[in-house]
Amino acid sequence: MDRKLSKESAKGLGKRLGKESYKGLGKAAIESTMYISHRSAAEMYGVSALDLILANSPGITQQDDLTDVSFTGHARRRWTKGMRMYSSENIPAKGSILLYRGQAVASPELLFLQMAKKLDIQRLILLGLQICAHPPGKPSEALSTAKKIRDFIDNASGCHGHNRAARAAQYLADGSGSALESLAFMVITLPPALGGYGLRGGVFNHEVILDKAAQKQLGQDRCFVDIFFKKAAVAVEYQSLSYHATAAEQGKDFIRASLLERMGIGVMQLSTIQLYNRDACNVFVHNLAKRLGHRMQIRASGFEDMHTKLRALLPTSSGIA
Repeated sequence: MDRKLSKESAKGLGKRLGKESYKGLGKAAIESTMYISHRSAAEMYGVSALDLILANSPGITQQDDLTDVSFTGHARRRWTKGMRMYSSENIPAKGSILLYRGQAVASPELLFLQMAKKLDIQRLILLGLQICAHPPGKPSEALSTAKKIRDFIDNASGCHGHNRAARAAQYLADGSGSALESLAFMVITLPPALGGYGLRGGVFNHEVILDKAAQKQLGQDRCFVDIFFKKAAVAVEYQSLSYHATAAEQGKDFIRASLLERMGIGVMQLSTIQLYNRDACNVFVHNLAKRLGHRMQIRASGFEDMHTKLRALLPTSSGIA
């Protein structure tokens, strides 16, 4: 079974799976079938930052050449060289398994549920955010949506991993532009019990329609802000080293921020250095809380330990983006 897809097919599930190649299997087929699952399904879908999510996770067998395969009901569990076999009982009949290029594959929603048995809750949330990620303004290129995952989990109460998956699904959001945006979002918005600062209400890549003056200066009629708090009209712009390194790029960022401020949208720039420095990040989030009118009170007894674990997910310097 080929776990890798072509470069062309890695743009997003919505564009990869056409009407002829993508359809859900019927109930009878699901009751007796074998399908690609777990890590192999994630690799097949091209989930972004998968190595980061799985690295050093106790529940994951690190790199090998085995293909993860699950079986249901009356499907014959016959060990085959090169496969890692899993039992798959009580999965919902709707939306669980897709037929793609002649191969049965766990849907992105089932994949999320399956990985709940393998990952701790922080890594599971990061996986979910990456499953729901897409380029700004292109939601059709996402593998799934937060709502689809939550709806699927609601209908899978009898499955292993359901409770952790249901808890993690509460904190998913659509539209992250990168793994570091996802991690910044988690640091800012997750509740203290999960290692975050608890500033809820943020959304990814909110579309802003520019006024005429801004359109003329920027040469575009709209822009997207990385994380947006609509109620307070405050945007957090993540300044990655990969895309905001030159003086020209930084200058454009400041011009855009000034124009947005003039339109009534507050802009706070979060640099990679700030995100990676615990004390600097703490100061940034406290300043953000003031802009949001939120009083910061971290009372969860497990915050320090969970925050340390969350920060450990940040990629090493060689993988910073």
